[in-house]
Amino acid sequence: MTPENIANSRKQKKRIASRRRVLGLEQLERREVLAGNVTASIRGGDLFVTGDNQGNDITIITYGALVERSNQAAKRLEQQGISVELIDLRTLVPYDWEAIAESVKKTSRVIVAHEDPISWGYGAEIAARISNELFEYLDAPVRRVGATDTFVAYAPQVEDFILPQSEDVEAAVNELMKY
Repeated sequence: MTPENIANSRKQKKRIASRRRVLGLEQLERREVLAGNVTASIRGGDLFVTGDNQGNDITIITYGALVERSNQAAKRLEQQGISVELIDLRTLVPYDWEAIAESVKKTSRVIVAHEDPISWGYGAEIAARISNELFEYLDAPVRRVGATDTFVAYAPQVEDFILPQSEDVEAAVNELMKY
């Protein structure tokens, strides 16, 4: 939370006035979105990142920590000749459904990558809506990449196994491209 957000909340104002400590946490990862030959445009709260080829082969819809991991996978996939359109959802409620629909209609293949468990995660809702409303545009099933259905461990070595990595995204794209 930023100081502006805290100041705007009555509850937080009361805590600050009563001298209780207030702590807001936000997960941040370094992103090099505008580097090299990449274009970006903000539309409806979402950020679209594409390379030279405008991402014609597959769409990856992601948010949070998986944005950077998906971006790493997209760079490796581009070297294999696979053109990826990466959609970084900046907001989850509401999210830019029109942009998702436009991209899926263009690429006909989609992966929803998120750090939630594969079952019952937010990405499952996005995948379900794509399957329900855009089925006739799909050339392959909607694929989800997410965490294993377990609690996230504290140890970094186990965390890397439980949470999806860029290699998991890359493997999912290669699998979908076989359709």
